[in-house]
Amino acid sequence: MEEHSAPPRPPPMKKLTRSSPPPKRKRRGSISRPPHRHRPPVWPQRPRPRRSASAAADAEVRDQFAREMELRLVEVARVQAVGVKAVFVPSEGIGVQMGANMAAGMAARMARQRIDELDEALRESKVALENARAENEGLRSEIAERFESFNPIASGDEKINAVIRRTPIAGPAETEPGIRELTELLEKSKTDTAELREQLAESKAERDSAHAEVAALQSLVDERTAELENLRKKVNREILVNGIECGKASSSKHDISTARDEITGLKHIVQELQMENSSHAQRNNALEQENNFLLSETEQLRQELKTLEENVEQSFMREEESLSYAADGADSADDIVKMQKKHETELEQLRKKLVEAERTSTRTIHDLNKEISELETLIESKSTAKYEDLESEIEKLKDKLACSQKKMSRSSVSTPTSATPSVAASPSSTSTANLETVCEICECPGHNIFTCDLLKDEGAPLGMDGGLMMVGLDGV
Repeated sequence: MEEHSAPPRPPPMKKLTRSSPPPKRKRRGSISRPPHRHRPPVWPQRPRPRRSASAAADAEVRDQFAREMELRLVEVARVQAVGVKAVFVPSEGIGVQMGANMAAGMAARMARQRIDELDEALRESKVALENARAENEGLRSEIAERFESFNPIASGDEKINAVIRRTPIAGPAETEPGIRELTELLEKSKTDTAELREQLAESKAERDSAHAEVAALQSLVDERTAELENLRKKVNREILVNGIECGKASSSKHDISTARDEITGLKHIVQELQMENSSHAQRNNALEQENNFLLSETEQLRQELKTLEENVEQSFMREEESLSYAADGADSADDIVKMQKKHETELEQLRKKLVEAERTSTRTIHDLNKEISELETLIESKSTAKYEDLESEIEKLKDKLACSQKKMSRSSVSTPTSATPSVAASPSSTSTANLETVCEICECPGHNIFTCDLLKDEGAPLGMDGGLMMVGLDGV
């Protein structure tokens, strides 16, 4: 046997880097090992999906993930190739190239298998990501709808939190950022609702203060109007007192116009009373007619009952006469008994109907009489109250007119005499005569306000005693 030649010495070990594969170490009678312990590959974790609505952001995330996977796969393939080559190192005299080819093939197969597994995992992660995204969108839309349907002021946040707790979130862990964002939105909505409530309370306080100011201003306006009314009355009174003494005719005209307006108002009140009285009288007449109609109906029912009783008695008499000629006594007696029972039942029914009709008629008559008495009392109370008001108004007017006449007479007496007293006295006497004889309602001379023909034509003349003779009021 020929001795084998010694194999060449392996080159020195190079530092393991990404660009160059690790060198082969060959020793006789031993298996070469890598310079460091083989560590298991670190599988890439699934990146958490970002909440992005655009497709460009999703494409960028997928590209970055694919690049990271390619780098990891290249590194894993190189590490596995080094381990396989160290295991299948041939001994001296066996071809080194065959071992290297076998190691490279096994590494390639393992790398392809791992790439397929990672592709499958990537597809599954994409599907899970799409499902989680769809579920997240559905949950977001549902929460938005329920948030819109809830009242944001009255316990809206508690209802939204309850909905989120009840909603089954069945998805991977990638939905946690969406849930976090939803909770942040809920916190923000809580703060917004608190601010809105504070603003609402402030607006309510401002509204209450504005109402109080308006009420104060209204009371102030009422007080000022009352003061102005008192001042106006005082000025009118002073004008009546001082204006007549100075010889001004404007105050007397104003008093006459006010008295005329008051008299027209009293006339309108009298007319309204007359109209109300006529309406009440018409209603009383209608009730009386209805009462008479019901009485006539009851009388008619009584007459009908009498006629029925007479007819029944006549039928009884005819039957008795007919039965007296009958031969068969038993049959005729039975027929008589049956006919008597029948007529008795009919009479009982008629009596019941009559009693019911009388009861209804008495009840209606009682109700109508009650209504008539109530209406009469109402008319009397209204007429007496308004009559008293009118009397008081007329007394006031009489006092005012008497006062004005006294002032006019006093002014006519107290006018200063000039150098020619006869000439100065004649116009004053004529003016006082004209003022005393001219009526203030029709402005015709020869009579005063109490003997005016206009009041007589209206139907409610004013007498000298201050009373009001109301013509046309029934029951007064």
